[in-house]
Amino acid sequence: MTIDCVDYDYIYEPREDSYLLLNFIRENKQLFYRKKILDVGTGSGILAREASRYSDDVLAVDINRRAVNKLKGGKFSVKCSDLFSKVKSKFDIILFNPPYLPKDDGEPGEVSLALCGGSHGYEIVERFLKGLNGHLKNEGFALLVFSSLTDRSMVDNLIYKYGFSFDLIDAKRFDFETLFLYKIVKQDFLKDEAVTFLKYLSQGKRSFVYLVEYNHKKAVVKVKKPSTIPNVVSDECFWLSIVNKFSIGPNLLKCSKTYLIMNFVDGETFYDFIKHANQKSIKFVLKSVAEQMIILDSAGIVKEEMNHPKKHIIVSDKEPVLIDFERSHFSNKPKNFTQFIQFLTSKSVANILSIKFSFDKAKLRALASAYKKEVSVVDYKNKDFVMKTYKKLSSFVDKLLNSFSEKSFYEQVYSLTALIPKGKVLTYGLVAYYLGSKAFRAVGSALHKNPYKEVPCHRVVNSNGFVGGFARGRKKKIFLLKLEGIAIENGRIKDLEKFLFKL
Repeated sequence: MTIDCVDYDYIYEPREDSYLLLNFIRENKQLFYRKKILDVGTGSGILAREASRYSDDVLAVDINRRAVNKLKGGKFSVKCSDLFSKVKSKFDIILFNPPYLPKDDGEPGEVSLALCGGSHGYEIVERFLKGLNGHLKNEGFALLVFSSLTDRSMVDNLIYKYGFSFDLIDAKRFDFETLFLYKIVKQDFLKDEAVTFLKYLSQGKRSFVYLVEYNHKKAVVKVKKPSTIPNVVSDECFWLSIVNKFSIGPNLLKCSKTYLIMNFVDGETFYDFIKHANQKSIKFVLKSVAEQMIILDSAGIVKEEMNHPKKHIIVSDKEPVLIDFERSHFSNKPKNFTQFIQFLTSKSVANILSIKFSFDKAKLRALASAYKKEVSVVDYKNKDFVMKTYKKLSSFVDKLLNSFSEKSFYEQVYSLTALIPKGKVLTYGLVAYYLGSKAFRAVGSALHKNPYKEVPCHRVVNSNGFVGGFARGRKKKIFLLKLEGIAIENGRIKDLEKFLFKL
């Protein structure tokens, strides 16, 4: 919620940070000629006044009504606005000398409003950056001043988070702080008329990832980080254009020198999916991933990361999609399928799969070794031959699936319950959820008939926090839970969320 205008007496005189911006304007006045300029948080008006010497289209805004009233009648326009709240148009140059100091509880409210940028000092800067795209022309720039007393790395990240890049224009050292002047511009993808920025998604070692609308459909933009190798984007564009021919990976929608756009895959990671999916769904996804691995192997493409692809397989509507192809390369000894088996037999993944399936890790590794001897490589450009090679190897998909024997519902309940450590509990509903089922009553029935001493069925309780039933009696169940450090009062766990086991 924004406040367009407030009244307070404190109108600060120009500070040293103002002169950092003021000097830039004076030394680069040719940049300001005949440009449309906005001075955000104008305060004393010193920057707007200087800019109006070179342009007759200057707007100054401030949240302080008294500061605004004091500036009226000059060579530039002025209005009350909380950052961009009352600003409608776009500008060539936007100046912002914000309150950037971390909050000091001892400061008077009026002083704090003028100088404090939030609890950490960068919160107002983030609000500014969040609204900047809608008010900055594509070829325009913003000038931002802030202090080393604010977390500089956070400011840098926020600039990239909202789709901009920056250059350090000037810095000035004082006794207790350094002032920085940044020139901020739009990244190329923000200038694309078909793109509507939605939000920042994530960042990896080499790139930033944004959610956008592209031609009115959700899509993902990937932009290389400044510190990474220059061909990150072109590499992924190249590999996506190849694997898309085999219906693998997110569809590549656009590729430029600095960014790529691909369709948005809305789902969850393979690792999270197998935690709660039922046996049939897991096998379907295993089959699809294995098929894609063998097709890539047949084309001589090594995706990399498939021995640890927790974030590189997204399951969307039960359909797995491989993402992140920037590290792919050609090889006469492809290893995607064998790496995927290595992933399935890793401790964390195998523990989850063993809840729902019986399988032998050694036999799976033997299957990977047998596959290595059979796999052959075909030029990826010859799609027909690649698919013929895949068909010759497709029996390995069936062998992989047959390696996983489905457990009965009761055995799944016991396998999951056996993983609950001391001091933790699950509810009957959560046990059912993790098994891909809604049959929480059947969970209770299975635990009532528990034949295994090592299965701690006393650690499964009602969803409302009450301990529920127990074959050896409710008092015994409460005794055992308390013995393990779980706080119980009147037969109910005090803070259920605190003691819940996260698979």
